[in-house]
Amino acid sequence: MDRTGSHLIQLITSDRGKLPARFLTGITVLLLILAGSPFFNGTEIGANADTNPYASPSILNLTNTGPTSSGSFIFWDTNVSTNNRVYYGLNESDVNNLINGSWSIWDNSTLNISIRVSGLSANTTYYYKPESWSSTANDSVPASLLVTLKPGVWASPSEYMVSPPGWTGSPVNFRTVNISAAILNDNGRYIPGLSLEAVIYNSTGTEIGRTNLSGAGPYSGNFTLPDYLDEGGYVVRITGYPNVAGEFSVLRWGCANCHTNNYPSTFNATTVHPQHFDTTNITSLNVFHCGDEQCINLDTQYYSTSQCDGCHAFSYPNLQLFGVQHPQSGACSDCHRTPSGGNAALICENCHNDITSGDSYLSPRYGQDRHYQNATCNDCHNNLTSLITKPNCTTCHPRPGSILSNMTIPDSIENTTHSTQKTVPCGLCHNREHDVKSLYTLDATVCRTCHSGITHNMGAQCTTCHGKDPHNISFNAGPNCIGCHGIGEVALHQVNSSAMNSSDAIHANLNRNATNSTGISAENKKCWGCHDSTGSQPANDSMGSRFSNPYKCYDCHNGTAKPYDNVSSAPNVSQHFLNGTSIKAALNASDNSSSCIVCHNLTEMKVDYTGDNYGTNFSLPSHYGRSRALDPQVRQGNATDCTYCHQNTSTVFVVAMMDLNNSNISNHSLRYNNSNPPCVQCHNSGWIHNSTLTKPALTLPNSTFCLSCHGNNGSGGTNYSGMVTGIREKHNNTINCTECHFNISRDIHPVKYLQPDESYSTSNSTGVNCTNCHQDPAFYPNLSKTPPKIPYPLHHSDNPSNGTRWNSSGYWDNTSEITACIYCHNDTKHKAAALGRPENWRGNNIVNSSIVNTSNWCAGCHYQGYSNGGKNYENMTSTFISANLPVPPEITNGTYAVSTMSDFYYHNLTPDYNDSTCKTCHSIGLNNGAMDAFLHNITARDCSGCHFSYDVMNSSRSPTAPARYVNPDMFNESAHGNVSCRNCHTGGHNNIGARKACEDCHAVRDPDNPRERHNITGDPYSYKVGGVSVVYITDCTICHDRNLYNNATATYGFNKPVDCNYCHTYPDKNYSSW
Repeated sequence: MDRTGSHLIQLITSDRGKLPARFLTGITVLLLILAGSPFFNGTEIGANADTNPYASPSILNLTNTGPTSSGSFIFWDTNVSTNNRVYYGLNESDVNNLINGSWSIWDNSTLNISIRVSGLSANTTYYYKPESWSSTANDSVPASLLVTLKPGVWASPSEYMVSPPGWTGSPVNFRTVNISAAILNDNGRYIPGLSLEAVIYNSTGTEIGRTNLSGAGPYSGNFTLPDYLDEGGYVVRITGYPNVAGEFSVLRWGCANCHTNNYPSTFNATTVHPQHFDTTNITSLNVFHCGDEQCINLDTQYYSTSQCDGCHAFSYPNLQLFGVQHPQSGACSDCHRTPSGGNAALICENCHNDITSGDSYLSPRYGQDRHYQNATCNDCHNNLTSLITKPNCTTCHPRPGSILSNMTIPDSIENTTHSTQKTVPCGLCHNREHDVKSLYTLDATVCRTCHSGITHNMGAQCTTCHGKDPHNISFNAGPNCIGCHGIGEVALHQVNSSAMNSSDAIHANLNRNATNSTGISAENKKCWGCHDSTGSQPANDSMGSRFSNPYKCYDCHNGTAKPYDNVSSAPNVSQHFLNGTSIKAALNASDNSSSCIVCHNLTEMKVDYTGDNYGTNFSLPSHYGRSRALDPQVRQGNATDCTYCHQNTSTVFVVAMMDLNNSNISNHSLRYNNSNPPCVQCHNSGWIHNSTLTKPALTLPNSTFCLSCHGNNGSGGTNYSGMVTGIREKHNNTINCTECHFNISRDIHPVKYLQPDESYSTSNSTGVNCTNCHQDPAFYPNLSKTPPKIPYPLHHSDNPSNGTRWNSSGYWDNTSEITACIYCHNDTKHKAAALGRPENWRGNNIVNSSIVNTSNWCAGCHYQGYSNGGKNYENMTSTFISANLPVPPEITNGTYAVSTMSDFYYHNLTPDYNDSTCKTCHSIGLNNGAMDAFLHNITARDCSGCHFSYDVMNSSRSPTAPARYVNPDMFNESAHGNVSCRNCHTGGHNNIGARKACEDCHAVRDPDNPRERHNITGDPYSYKVGGVSVVYITDCTICHDRNLYNNATATYGFNKPVDCNYCHTYPDKNYSSW
């Protein structure tokens, strides 16, 4: 047997209780099959049957309508006529594997499938998988997703009757949709004062019409359907509220199933039902069968269908009795029976469904009728005596057991129910009558479908506190909180009140000044303290005005507004929480109170407790918080011991720290541990949350904060008496302390030192010194001020033995430039007067000025006659003597002159001892005129150091200096190459011009011929030979014959074959001094 025939057998046998109701259709279909009806001929199914009877089905264009709170239509197309259904459930994988879900009803023998998946839970995600079967194969696609809406819109009743096109119009009252809408707030209450519009759509999403709803909740209104609509499911949506939707079904009258020739022109709403079937068992009551005037025996009583042939003896095969076309075969009882199965009049489906469509029970295409699955039509409709009489929920549901066999029905259901005001219609929770759904549990998930703003959860079942009957919600509560919530009491959420009363429980005495009435334990005062807005005993059966939204930590522990008098003494929390005034913690918390529990919900912050079976992050620390006031680990007198959290790498409180490194904060200094200041020095004293605690606003760059300890207290000491490093000041009064000691503000724990590679380290021995900042032009551009730069290398003398040339014990170490800095300036890294020692005698000399003849920096150290701006030479000498340092060498004949040492020059300078005069000889090659470059690039050369360099002589700014240039190569090749300059030129600058003449050493000058010598020019640079200045000519043979020159130099001269006296004989002269 093919799948179609098998399915029809399933339809007939799937519900034995409905077998009589389905028997006619099933037998008819089977007869059609046996007769070879082309309707069920597998070779003629579908669009492709004529050309390809064995084509496999393919699922195309799968979609769904926008779901409502209980279901959705699923649509798809196939390429061949198929039998179809949908598998659906809550888990995508399960649905794809066809397990743990449900099958929909069938939609058979069609290319355009429309299946209603119904009875779904509201506000829930479902997955659905369509499947299509043909006679040869089947097709399916992976599961798709839909999300049902919240409940909120319903129509009563759920089915409406219209006429097929061409028939007499259906009465308006059968086409008037009664629409109700419940727009709820987060607490599940009706929102009043709305103007709602309902929009009606068919199953394909086409709008049918609109209507306004009025009221105060639920809102209601009517919409009259156009006649001759298509059968199917219709959806009601509310403009502006896309999260709710309702639905109803439209059916067509099935009169033409029997009345083929004389379809009634009007409906008699009071007699249609009695005229067509008895509303009770025909064998148990004496009722009139027929109200039609054509009935012969109007007063005849009928008890059984065996009496039918009294009037209907010729009912088949061809007779149309009273204009009713009868079947060609079958017995009277095939149609004339009660919905409950007894022999009576007609079955409901003959009218309430168009049986020509092939459906065999009430509206299967619109969803599985949950009522019809458990009962027959007559169970609900047995009292229908007219079309205008319809049942409601209370017809069956006011009493235990009702008339539904083996069904437990709550005994409190009313037309409106559930809330204490009894304002909730049945349809809001249970959907429409023929698509009713049961809420098998009322856990928090189900209840929050409507009550989304209710956040408390007392257990799996909301009915624990609100009554076991969801149709009669109550508040079985009152002020005796411990009586229900104590350990071993009735409430699912149980609190250990004994633990709350522990000696170190932080809230043991909370709200103790509240008044409790007789019979209500004082233990409840703690509960009221958080769960009632005034902390007072709740009245009657109230559990407190803040039962579901208790006060949280910061509501009471803020410093501005306590909620009521009894908590006015609650300690103020000012520091160490999310919005601490200066010390913040738990920055990831959503609010102040949430930041409190980051620490206070840790195990060590709670007393021992057992039995609490539903503690939350807030309730646990509130109920069992532990006071640490007397704990020596964390408190020392009036101050909190910071090290318990901040010098403890294993601390659990790291969870609240904005920086994980805060669990291991070092002392301020690693170099001076014996003098490290205590935490209170910077953070003040107080307990952990006291407002007295501070975190200094250490913005960078900064000196104010550092100098509050390291600075001068005005009495020659530091502001912090424990300081061992001495008074500190901003370097040069411009560079902030933090620029050299902090990369970031947290570098204060421990303080760091700027390194030559521009990093920061706790090593002070490798930190930067003067040379890093004042010699490297690219060093650390982040400094707020650019330091003045001096030459590199530093030369206060370019003599290789500088620092010890005039003092064997040394002024500084010439291998360490920093020692020269310190000798002259002292260590001024932490001095506002960074110039150091020279500040004591500089007078009116200007730092880093140009070199002018009015400044005398050089004289300040080296000339005993120095005086400037009220300062003099003695100020300088006393500065060095008091520092136990050697006084710089003096250049005349003063006390500190080194005239006894070789190479000493007596500086008898003209016109005076100004810096411009000094620069003439001691700044060889210095092009700029700045004192900082000059003083750190001093040249201290001998005669050859200047006179052997034409560039030097030419740059001295002396007009006669270029003429004093001596070509070193020519000099060294000359007869005097091994003669010291001072052998001819007397020592001392003052009379250096009194050089010896040749005659002074070599002859008695002929007074009659004083110019007997070479004709030496006074401007050798301009005297050129072959276009080249003689200054640059080092080869004598450029001017002299080479052969003669070579012969002469090889033959004549000192210690040569022909001695000097061969030509230069002067008997009076003693040449032995050579």
